[in-house]
Amino acid sequence: MKTSSYFSPKVKKQLDKFFDKASMTRLGKACGFILRKVQKITAYNFVVSPEARLLCCAKGKNTLTEWARQISLLSGQSVTKQALWERVHEGTVSFASSLVRQLLLKQAFHRVKSSLFSALKL
Repeated sequence: MKTSSYFSPKVKKQLDKFFDKASMTRLGKACGFILRKVQKITAYNFVVSPEARLLCCAKGKNTLTEWARQISLLSGQSVTKQALWERVHEGTVSFASSLVRQLLLKQAFHRVKSSLFSALKL
């Protein structure tokens, strides 16, 4: 079973609303997720990869090999389980936490901004 054609565009579209690839890369470097020149698993592809992880679980193949295969399908580049395993470290946790924090702040700001002027609407 290949990566669902329904999920991938939807996930990417939602991500693009809040993060661009350049800002993810900057954040990844600042958090220690990206330690050297990115070759295959970019910060963006890693963030999109939970979709691949969910597909692995749904298929009953919850392994690094299958996760790497799904990321390969999403990114269009060959990714090994070893390359994926090397990306899982303390910097990864910091990167994920920072992304969630930024997402929540943006959502909160958007809601406050829209409700702030709601009384002025005619």
